[in-house]
Amino acid sequence: AKEPSFWTNALKSYVVSKLYWNLGWDVSELVNEFFDLYYGVAAPAAKEFLNVIDGHYAELRATIGSLDMAVVVPSCNFYNAEKYPLNLMTRLMSIVDNQILEIEANETLSEAEKEQVISRIKAMKITPMAMIFKNYDSYYNTLTKKDFAKEFLTLCDECGIVTLGGGETIADLKNSYGIA
Repeated sequence: AKEPSFWTNALKSYVVSKLYWNLGWDVSELVNEFFDLYYGVAAPAAKEFLNVIDGHYAELRATIGSLDMAVVVPSCNFYNAEKYPLNLMTRLMSIVDNQILEIEANETLSEAEKEQVISRIKAMKITPMAMIFKNYDSYYNTLTKKDFAKEFLTLCDECGIVTLGGGETIADLKNSYGIA
């Protein structure tokens, strides 16, 4: 069975394991080092993706204060469409999609290297797709939701994701949308 590969798992493991050896290391430098080593030719796109998310969280902190309680208190509606505009989500997906096109066109990488890098960068797309999936009715016409659900849930399968943050299983979601 494929191991779940939510894109932040490897990043967190790398940074924490390095800090176990030396608490004096600069976390930003470790994050950059990780991106360079893990994503290779896709590191600039992965860093851009993270910078866009970090910038958005900085804006949220400026408007709602601490994000710690906002995430766990249901009445805060932390994950609603108002706090995560569609243009932000589509921008994040475009970063990934454009990088995949560049990797596919790269003539210096072997097919195995392309497959590995694409798999790693593609996993990042789960974050904005999950937010669009959660807020689909606020962003779009509900008549097209099944098509998006199929694309999103297929990507979750490819990346080994079996449950979403709210505890819903991918299998149950597929059943509820009639997706085989």
